[in-house]
Amino acid sequence: MEALMSAQVISLLINGLEEATSHPGQAGSDAETEEPGQRNWQHEDGEEAIAERSDSDDLEATPQDPDSPPASVLFRSPSAICPEVTHPEAGELEFGERSVWRIAERLLVMGPRSRQRRTGTVQSTNDSSSLSKRSLAAQGYVSDAFAPLLVPGIVRRTPLIHRGYYVRARAVRHCVRAFLDLTGAIRSPTRAQILSLGSGSDSLYFRLKAAGLLTRTAVWEVDFPDVSRLKAKRIEETPELCAQTGPFKIGDSASTLCFESSDYRILGADLRELQRLGEALDSAGLDATSPTLILAEAVLTYLEPSRAAALIAWVAQRFPNALFVIYEQMKPGDAFGQIMLQHFRRLNSPLHGLELFPDVEAQRQRFLQAGWTTCSALDLNEFYRRLIPADERRRVETLEPFDEFEEWHLKCSHYFILAASRGDILSETPVFLPSEASFQIDPALPSGFLSASVVTSDHQHSSLQRYGHTSVLLSPGIIFSAGGFGEQEGRHCRVSRFHLLSRSCDSEWKGCQISTLGTEGQWDGRLYHTMTRLSDTRVLVLGGRLSPVNPASGALQLDIYKSEDNCPEGQNVVVTKAALEEGSMLSCWRHSTTEVYYQNQRYLFVYGGRSVTDPVLSDCRFLHVETMAWVRIPVQGSSPEGRHSHSACSWQGGALIAGGLGASEEPLSSVFFLRPVSSGFLWESIHIQPSITPRYSHTAHVFNGKLLLVGGVWIHSSSVPGVTVISLTTGLSSEYQIDTASVPWPLMLHNHSSALLPEEQQLLLIGGGGNCFSFGTYFNPHTVGLDLSSLGLGQ
Repeated sequence: MEALMSAQVISLLINGLEEATSHPGQAGSDAETEEPGQRNWQHEDGEEAIAERSDSDDLEATPQDPDSPPASVLFRSPSAICPEVTHPEAGELEFGERSVWRIAERLLVMGPRSRQRRTGTVQSTNDSSSLSKRSLAAQGYVSDAFAPLLVPGIVRRTPLIHRGYYVRARAVRHCVRAFLDLTGAIRSPTRAQILSLGSGSDSLYFRLKAAGLLTRTAVWEVDFPDVSRLKAKRIEETPELCAQTGPFKIGDSASTLCFESSDYRILGADLRELQRLGEALDSAGLDATSPTLILAEAVLTYLEPSRAAALIAWVAQRFPNALFVIYEQMKPGDAFGQIMLQHFRRLNSPLHGLELFPDVEAQRQRFLQAGWTTCSALDLNEFYRRLIPADERRRVETLEPFDEFEEWHLKCSHYFILAASRGDILSETPVFLPSEASFQIDPALPSGFLSASVVTSDHQHSSLQRYGHTSVLLSPGIIFSAGGFGEQEGRHCRVSRFHLLSRSCDSEWKGCQISTLGTEGQWDGRLYHTMTRLSDTRVLVLGGRLSPVNPASGALQLDIYKSEDNCPEGQNVVVTKAALEEGSMLSCWRHSTTEVYYQNQRYLFVYGGRSVTDPVLSDCRFLHVETMAWVRIPVQGSSPEGRHSHSACSWQGGALIAGGLGASEEPLSSVFFLRPVSSGFLWESIHIQPSITPRYSHTAHVFNGKLLLVGGVWIHSSSVPGVTVISLTTGLSSEYQIDTASVPWPLMLHNHSSALLPEEQQLLLIGGGGNCFSFGTYFNPHTVGLDLSSLGLGQ
């Protein structure tokens, strides 16, 4: 029956698609850009929604067939072409039905012919970007009344996409305003100019005009002919847009000039044909001697390096008084960068030049060597922290529930905004004013390497591919993992099955999936919780969440029961509500739970985290293990600032707290020791030299008198976190890089868990990964072992 239904649906869609594409739009030039479309956005909480992708730089789309249908077809849903096919609500469809819907989506981005591949690509990229900007404005991130007028359609993007588009919009806005402020103060008979390359359906002109910022400035836009003609037609048909432009002319189909008003021109041209581009700009009245701002958002990276270099040099030679602003990707070498590159390669639209210009300094030199007088560039983490006021950041950070900090910071570290200038006037005042304090906090030079190796022979059905989970060492040969977001039964969701890593004697580690026993208690699918070993077969689960607005309900007790033949695959887990005292609800996640001792009694110290109402917590709570009662114990000393996603581990009867994300979403570098004293506990700050790079989403262990901070995310450094080693007797710190030559790459070390095997001088890295912005979700496929023998006593 399912196969029959699938065949019927696909047949209906094919018929509808053929009808919809029977009158294709005009073909345009090839575009060195990427393919948009639709795909299933895998939300971290297991809900699926169709997300039309955002732009040529941020796509997670299924590539189009070489002959794409026009944009008006691409961004209709399957049900728009074929009413018999209805859009699935999030979480309603079974796996087989979802597969049908995915096939339907793929059919929509496939066409019957195999020529002019890039035409529909550019048009639908433009539409998707405008839909993202419309969603951005609808949720209150920016004010833009014109985005919904330029491209019809409504879509709700995810909070992560909103933040990514917001910081991009603010970075470009900063550069535009800086240009307008500078040229507005110049007494000149000629007006200033803005030339936007690859502008698509961007609303920049209309926003500036409505704000009264174009009294002495005009705007030129260039894009492929089909895109430019579509925009001109849209303006002509929309009274609200015509009211801003004033009287205008529409060019004929053979003209490069598609739209012309007194202060606004839209041209259809190919950026790779520089001579023809120059002639078109001259004919459209662009004065090369006037102060000119050139904008290129996610444009150069889709050109072949030689063509991009030619464009940069051509602009420098043509405009003696100019500011060139670009926004695009960088840092291809780390795990996130590799996922980004692989994504675009799969779409047959590779990012060009990233290996040649992998960071902001290389990009700066690229422009300086091409004839630009000055050049400065920032990654978007630095831009967001330095150049967006604190009150504006707080406003944005409270607009929507958000809990994707790792993905947000990693995305911002892989994009940059650059401003290069020529001429005395525009070179005198930098667009990005230097800061009194350096944003960059690079770690010390590495003291060595820790070799990594795959330690499991998991098959796909038994592997642990998830993040946001927790693992606990039950006994020297048993590691138990639960929760998180991962892959289960062919789909991405909050994982309901438990995972057991086991080893007997000297044999290798083997993984297996185990399920719950009985129906009384079921795992609720929480993530970002903590787990504490109570015995070899019992685990206590505290906190966690189901979504950023839905904390997990209550504490759970997990009991692992062995099968009669003692086979790991035959084990089961019984889930019950933990019998904690009344009023002990712990509605937080990304917190820590550490075993401590007071008056020879065992307690669990619960610290930090976040909740639905509080971005960070600084609560200190103590759970008496024997009675499962919350107990008040005095804590003296200056308390650490609130944090979440930090690490905590037991040491000398107390707890070591390191790193984390603070209230301003800023990574922390502090390390504190909750020391047991006769009257309770005492907070002490540990002085570390050299200072460690602020980090969060890492794990930590004490090994041979040293605190190991493993992996995580840092935003102040151009490198990738490895293992920071801190002597707990001297406070001296050193950095060790992880040698990944013997493990599958990439290895993404955040949202992972780890288990220390001190006798074997080995650390196991379990799971980890993340939703790499719009490039897809990645899970580390194997359990990896780190060799700690070089960190032995006396080292």
